[in-house]
Amino acid sequence: MKVVPGSPADGEVRRGDVLTKINSLPCAKMTHQEASDMIKNAGPTITITLHRYNKLHLLLSKTKKKSLNML
Repeated sequence: MKVVPGSPADGEVRRGDVLTKINSLPCAKMTHQEASDMIKNAGPTITITLHRYNKLHLLLSKTKKKSLNML
């Protein structure tokens, strides 16, 4: 997953993280392009769920204000 510098995910999403859900929709059967398009076209708010090696799922929320909340 490529993270855009200065984006809300910058510094939060790491190499090796696995995207498992976008706005509660499972990503297992999505193509890379479908997932990328969903993220780019999400509008003002998006919630993504990641799996990080040796960690529980990490939930990131993005708003137009570029705030990032980890739950």
